[in-house]
Amino acid sequence: MPRFAQREYRAHVREDAPPGTAVCRLQAADPDLGANGEVRYALDPRHGDPEGYFAVDERTGVLRLQRPLDREARALHHLVVQARDGGTPPEAASALVSVVVLDVNDNAPAIRLLFLTETGRPQLSEGARPGPTGP
Repeated sequence: MPRFAQREYRAHVREDAPPGTAVCRLQAADPDLGANGEVRYALDPRHGDPEGYFAVDERTGVLRLQRPLDREARALHHLVVQARDGGTPPEAASALVSVVVLDVNDNAPAIRLLFLTETGRPQLSEGARPGPTGP
């Protein structure tokens, strides 16, 4: 029976990471010989990733980003990855993967200026002090 090196994996990925970015590598081993000891990885269909943000390489256990993330829409993803051996019937083990989406300042700043002068153009008084003047 396969066994994961960890029961839970925690990873962080920037929200601007491009598809194909490696998020983490899961590791499971099976002490059996031959095909019974070969481990294959897959997202658990019941607790996987219905939105299709992630995919796991069946041979290496590398979890990769499949599509762009948006931290404002979802800051944390929980997945369950299975490791199956090559036995008949195959035996499986599961590990929880929590992926934290790191915020990237991807929103352009908004600057609103209001000039309260007679001409409608900016003016600065020579007696003005540095710093904010109001909200």
